[in-house]
Order: sequence, then C-alpha cells, then structure tokens
Amino acid sequence: MISAVDNNSKEAYWEVIVKDELYSESQMQSVMPWLILSAQPYFGRGSQGKIATNIKNTKANKKKYNLVWPY
Repeated sequence: MISAVDNNSKEAYWEVIVKDELYSESQMQSVMPWLILSAQPYFGRGSQGKIATNIKNTKANKKKYNLVWPY
C-alpha cells in the first residue's frame, strides 16, 4: 500500500493498494518494481473502486524501465 497523508492532520488524501500472487516472500524484491510501475499512473488520483492494470513482459518494457521479469 502506498498512501499520502497530511503532515499536520494525519488525514489520508489517497492510497493505492497493489497486489500480486507470489510463490514465496523472497519474490517481493523482484516483483515490487513492476507493482509500483503498474500503479504509478494512479498515484494522487481518485477512482471509483478497483482497477486492474497490466505491464507486459516485453523486450521494449524491460529496456524502457530497466527491469527484469521476476518469474
């Protein structure tokens, strides 16, 4: 979960919850950059519920974002 809060009032402005099904907890370090990348367009924006995103494991995306597909 990534969230923004007001430093004075501690009230939440927004939050983004990103999920993936992992085989083991040790995969989290490899998966986290992909999860953040898929959620990044929604940081600071409102929505009316859940949104499914998809970052494709293509050569172009790997090169563009300098990422390695974790599994």
